[in-house]
Amino acid sequence: MPAASRAQQQAAAIALSAKRGQIHPSKLQGASSEMYNSMEDSDLEDFASTKHSGLPQYAEQKLREYIRKTIQEVLDEIELNEDVINENGIIEPLTYGDLNARQDQKYTFFEKINEIIEVINDLQNLK
Repeated sequence: MPAASRAQQQAAAIALSAKRGQIHPSKLQGASSEMYNSMEDSDLEDFASTKHSGLPQYAEQKLREYIRKTIQEVLDEIELNEDVINENGIIEPLTYGDLNARQDQKYTFFEKINEIIEVINDLQNLK
């Protein structure tokens, strides 16, 4: 599994150096210390070998970008007003069919929110 951020890649590289005896383990702190104690060498190699290209500095940046993009997509799909303007420019109240469509959009919105929560949980598990 590749690293999710540059900081995670760098911490894995430091932890791997300690596992190989290039750095004394007592010098480790924070994420590199946790990785040293909890990860196998092969996993550390996967994280440490991740290329920096396209990675955010920190995983939280990636999360913020994902949340911002997802919320914007949802807002683009859902019209927030309660009335519809017809072809003559006259505002008409929503019909029953429009209300059902609006309910479907709300359901989609909550599905997207659940996806965001899953990503947050996954990132918390990486720490």
